[in-house]
Amino acid sequence: MVSPYRRAAQTAAPTVARFPAVPREEWPVQEFTYLGRLHGRLTTGAERQQFREAYWARADPWYADGPRSESFQGVLGRGRDLLERLRGAGVPRVAVFTHAMFIRATLWPLLGGGEVSAEVSAEEMRRFRAFALGLPIPNGALLELRFGPGGGVAVGGISTAHLPAALLTGTHGPRAESPDRRRGGRTR
Repeated sequence: MVSPYRRAAQTAAPTVARFPAVPREEWPVQEFTYLGRLHGRLTTGAERQQFREAYWARADPWYADGPRSESFQGVLGRGRDLLERLRGAGVPRVAVFTHAMFIRATLWPLLGGGEVSAEVSAEEMRRFRAFALGLPIPNGALLELRFGPGGGVAVGGISTAHLPAALLTGTHGPRAESPDRRRGGRTR
């Protein structure tokens, strides 16, 4: 399963080529786009910083920053939908090629946020931001989820052991990796 964003399809391409008989589907697992007014502009991370800070300081779960933006409530809903879709997939393995902030939004109820209510509060949004900043996910990382018969989910570690060190990018936070370049997970 792959995000509709080109970079995810490019990341998935070697796996798709290696397993051509496995069905490939596009799922709504694209990155959380919350700075819509910056779409189409060439900006640096430093130039976007003030907009990021303002968005998270606002802490309005329903706010969308323009027509090409998604609300925080929206990305959490997509994360819940992904977990339900994976629970009901009926196959032993599904590879999902997606993006770091979307992964964090999907993992938050499992690892840090507890059950996320249908109506997220400003305080829950602030807690998510702290959670997201503390969970570096490098580009190309692997994360394993195992669904138990009772609906529980075991979350494996975030692994980049398959990547050459030169390709480790996109951690967006401190790197807390052991020598085998794995970050441990928790089980809920």
